[in-house]
Amino acid sequence: MKTPAFLPLILSFLVILVFFTGCETTSSKTEAPPAEAFIVKRGDSVMSLIEQMGEPDQKSTIEKSGSSGSIWTYRHLMHSGTRLVTKGFQEIPVRDPQTNGIMMIPERILESETDSVTQVTEFLIMDGKVISWKQRIDEQSTRVR
Repeated sequence: MKTPAFLPLILSFLVILVFFTGCETTSSKTEAPPAEAFIVKRGDSVMSLIEQMGEPDQKSTIEKSGSSGSIWTYRHLMHSGTRLVTKGFQEIPVRDPQTNGIMMIPERILESETDSVTQVTEFLIMDGKVISWKQRIDEQSTRVR
């Protein structure tokens, strides 16, 4: 029995459709920043800081010129998302119905990539009072293999 001439065309269309179709994982709901901004002034007590910001994610002690203090670090996740990215291509064998031979078709190799944006706030605490603070944004991208 002879195969119809349009069968390779349909097969090619399906292969192209599968090749260019991808899926993307939806992003998880990002945590919104607090509705009211915190108000911290130099000289505020640590109790006032804890009332506004809660307990710090990390505390570290520092010593300089005979004085000692601590750095309180707060981290706030602003955005996090996951997506599929192309790592490369591999050739897969497919039977060609017209020639009854094997032909190679390129196929994408995908891996998951996670992006996150975190706001980091560090407070310098000495003698139970806020001396200064600084903020920065940390961006991180991780590929899962």
